Amino acid sequence: MELVKGLEHKSYQKCLRELGVFSLEKRKVREDLIALYNYLKGEVYNIRHMGLILVKLATSANLQWEANPENWDIYFFLCPEHLSAMAMVCLSDFEAYAKKYLPKIAWDYFAAGADDCNTRDENILAYKRIRFRPRMLQDVSMMDIRTKILGTEVSFPVGIAPTGFHQLAWPDGEKSTARAAKAMNTCYIASTYSTCTLEEISAAAPGGLRWFQLYIHRNRTTSQQLVQRAEALGFQALVLTTDVPYTGKRRDDIRNGFCLPPHMKLKNLERDFEGDDRSEYGLPPNSLDPSVTWNDIYWLQSLTHLPIIIKGILTKEDAELAVRHGVQGIIVSNHGGRQLDEGPATIDALVEVVEAVRGRVEVYLDGGIRKGSDVLKALALGAKCVFIGRPTLWGLAYKGEEGLQDVLRILQDEFRLSMALAGLKVQPHQCPVQGDDHGPGPAGHIVSGTGQDAIGLHSYLGTLLAHVQLAADQNPYSTHF
Repeated sequence: MELVKGLEHKSYQKCLRELGVFSLEKRKVREDLIALYNYLKGEVYNIRHMGLILVKLATSANLQWEANPENWDIYFFLCPEHLSAMAMVCLSDFEAYAKKYLPKIAWDYFAAGADDCNTRDENILAYKRIRFRPRMLQDVSMMDIRTKILGTEVSFPVGIAPTGFHQLAWPDGEKSTARAAKAMNTCYIASTYSTCTLEEISAAAPGGLRWFQLYIHRNRTTSQQLVQRAEALGFQALVLTTDVPYTGKRRDDIRNGFCLPPHMKLKNLERDFEGDDRSEYGLPPNSLDPSVTWNDIYWLQSLTHLPIIIKGILTKEDAELAVRHGVQGIIVSNHGGRQLDEGPATIDALVEVVEAVRGRVEVYLDGGIRKGSDVLKALALGAKCVFIGRPTLWGLAYKGEEGLQDVLRILQDEFRLSMALAGLKVQPHQCPVQGDDHGPGPAGHIVSGTGQDAIGLHSYLGTLLAHVQLAADQNPYSTHF
């Protein structure tokens, strides 16, 4: 007990020095300590992960402590008292925690943007240029923040975007993510680059709403098998990422020589590639297929009955092509600013995509969501639901499944509050087109400016356009309301 409680959050070397003194006095397990030190030196580990390793070490060394092993106070490692007392009030708190306690190489991977990171940063800054036009005296005593995506109800319009390598943030990785999503009754899009298998993810949260995100690799058999596995396991949609013919240049990953720790694998692709070179994010270089075209949508449709959602759309031209090729949904995304730098923020690109789609398919968005008010702004501009990427990883780094639930719960509460303060009792796409003195609506708020008259024709946008105002003079991508 004293061993575990005494280590706290200190450097690995100091932890091991203290552990060594204690252990050499008690059990003479110097060899195990040296092995542990060498292991940690070469691995990517959150300091919290060390608590789990210590339990394995104690077991392997047959340390006979007085306390029952089930009651060892390793919770101190998993949630130190001084940290559990911290007020985690907003997503920025989780970000600060993750930056402080994740190893630099893991933090830099999660935080990375392409080149100068302008698009990554613009995803967040663009929301700050949007202003609400709230309505008063609207009776918001009873509110409904539920929505449906592809016909399935979720508790509120925020899902979990596909991100890779969740075990870098928490030992259970994507299994914790799946459990948190199910607990919050929302959608989790599992990544091709998961560190847990599709089977493990499904078993961790049976009955949860899960979609599967696909990269198409040069080895088409691999992609085909992944799609068919996902469908057989009950995943409810296929999300095709379109913006990675090649991996963007992420400078910090190059400087750090990023690679996965030896014990960590891309579990769904482990046996599909020959050779030992896994230098490109866990796979051999140039594994992705850069020859993918719109016709490959038809190929995917021939493999599965799952609805296909296309991720990475930023222009009206591509939105129109997506509809024409029979997809059921579009995620407006720039890959978190990790691919092409100097492209538009996703919230800025949303307007023209929604205009092009005209309600024929559902439109979602990821990138830059940090507050519940950001969610409302995205819905006001036509998104049916938004998905969060980096905040998911921050929540996992904090307390695993519980930390991610905290992140989602904060967004849920902030979204509900923003709706109420804007004078909305139901979500934008549920509002009637016309408003009167008894309810919010576009009456008295003339929609003007290039392209906006057309957008105003959509019933699901009509009301919220009356609630949002963009400072277009500060935003080169936006049009005037």
